[in-house]
Amino acid sequence: MPSALTTSARSVYVRTVVNGGSFHPDIEGGTQMAETTVKGFFEGLSDKLNAKPEKVAGMNCVYQFRVTDAAWNVKLTDGKVAVAEGEAPSPNCTVTMAEADFLDLVSGKLNGQMAFLTGKLKVAGDMGLALKLGSFIG
Repeated sequence: MPSALTTSARSVYVRTVVNGGSFHPDIEGGTQMAETTVKGFFEGLSDKLNAKPEKVAGMNCVYQFRVTDAAWNVKLTDGKVAVAEGEAPSPNCTVTMAEADFLDLVSGKLNGQMAFLTGKLKVAGDMGLALKLGSFIG
């Protein structure tokens, strides 16, 4: 497996390249998820998660995503997912990001924790729910 070594003043990072540079496993049928737009990501999210309800089992909440000028909300109820464009009346967790950063996050190019620490990902509301995002967004 090819890898790249990057150093900084205090740390050494080793990045292993798998699946053509993505850290996400291949999706069924040998193809990777290829959302190239925010709209494309959210339009495919409910089918993706409803096909694997174990990823959201036990979650009953509403996420609000504000990505540049677009707004999307994701409602999780008893293992079912509903995605809608626009603002939710009272979300439990609101995530705000720039479009390019969001696309990097969902493609695996940007780590969620690093995005949060560097201010590229802003969270309002329930931080516990924000921590669960990685289990089904990426």
